[in-house]
Amino acid sequence: AADDEARRAAPGVTRVEVSRFEAQPMRREVVVQGQTMPRYEVLLKAELQGEVTEVLAEKGQRVREGDTLLRLAANERPQRLAQARALLQQRELEYKAAQSLKAQGLQAERQLAEALSLLREAQLQLKNAELAESKRQLRAPFAGVIQWRHVAPGDFMQPGDPAYTLVSLDPLRIRGDVAEGEVGNLAEGMAATATLSNGVELRGSVNFIAPVAEGGTRTFALEMEADNPDSQQRAGMSATIRVPLETLPAHKVSPALLSLSDEGVLGLKSVNQEGVVQFHAVEILKSERDGMWLGGLPDEVELITVGQGFVREGDRVEVVSAEQ
Repeated sequence: AADDEARRAAPGVTRVEVSRFEAQPMRREVVVQGQTMPRYEVLLKAELQGEVTEVLAEKGQRVREGDTLLRLAANERPQRLAQARALLQQRELEYKAAQSLKAQGLQAERQLAEALSLLREAQLQLKNAELAESKRQLRAPFAGVIQWRHVAPGDFMQPGDPAYTLVSLDPLRIRGDVAEGEVGNLAEGMAATATLSNGVELRGSVNFIAPVAEGGTRTFALEMEADNPDSQQRAGMSATIRVPLETLPAHKVSPALLSLSDEGVLGLKSVNQEGVVQFHAVEILKSERDGMWLGGLPDEVELITVGQGFVREGDRVEVVSAEQ
């Protein structure tokens, strides 16, 4: 008891509490806030004029690539197609006859060339007639979900009039903005996960990093893609993107233990075997709800957990363990 009283009375000696910390492997990661987006969003338009006779898809309906969404009135297109086929058949017979006469020496080369020219013109007319007939039916260019239907039966459409808005949600795109200090750690093709606002976690990879920063924020656009079976997750949801980097040895501590050196450097204070305070500059690697992961410390260290604000580097202190 007398020795304890003498130590308490000794000038310049402060009692501090310490705890032993050991480094643990920590996966460093870049965290980006963003939102989900469609992979494709297309406004489908009419290519021909005509009356809408059939509407075959509604809002919210899932469609496959090539599915027919609407049909326009046939009008005179079937007749033109039949005429084009008949004309082609006639031109083929005329060309074969011209070839036969040319072989017998009864027809000039110029007449054979004219027959060939007429045959090719008939082939082109048939191709155009078939194309016009096929464009009467508006088909889905890819598998997706109908976002909006802009027409109804009986509408008269002109070329370029909107018919449907079609979106593709599988795979789903997730977009965010990366700070300029972190973009150098990322590369296209890196594995990534996205946690949506409804708690669902999607796994995918980074497929785009903008080469130019946004002028106002100095951030870089980042996009990842993740499988979205049956298009269950919707576009426009908030999401947290996590891109894991290398695994580093780190210490997880309470931010309350952090202090600043006289030079304004962020760090932690420890006590060595001689009872002298040491200051360690640290780097914040990751923040979580229950603590911070820090780099820059020895693998094993006795950190001051109580009293660090009353001592400076080089001070001799009296050590009390947290267990005591």
